[in-house]
Amino acid sequence: MHSAHACNDETRRTFGAGRSGHGERSGHPGRFAVAVDFHHVAPQHEEIDARLRNWARWCNGKPESGVTPMFRAYRSTDVWAAPDVSAPIDKLDAARIGKAVIDLPGYHRAATQWHYVKPVAPGRAARQIGVTMQTLAQLVQDARTILINRHA
Repeated sequence: MHSAHACNDETRRTFGAGRSGHGERSGHPGRFAVAVDFHHVAPQHEEIDARLRNWARWCNGKPESGVTPMFRAYRSTDVWAAPDVSAPIDKLDAARIGKAVIDLPGYHRAATQWHYVKPVAPGRAARQIGVTMQTLAQLVQDARTILINRHA
């Protein structure tokens, strides 16, 4: 077993200075923020996303809400059913995914841990990791792809 647990808050580690904006205009002349959908999961990522959510529930010791703080009040017309948080946690699979997350490259690991285990405001997470909000979303998507390609 690794000495570093995959559920540790790796997002506290700062990898450099980054900028991100909130809303339509970031408040800085000439700098606009682009809206980023952190909840979009590509069809080819649905299975690994479900496994990562299982891992997050295992890490947090309780069912996760399925919604990051920024989007708690958002009501999409694309939601057909409430998430099933009563599903039992598959502890063996969670441990496998946890090891695979530890083995991700640093930025991908930090973004994945933010998205699934320690969901703070996206702007704050982007600043902590040292990337833009768009890059943060891309890191989460790329991490899912890496995990699929590594047969995690």
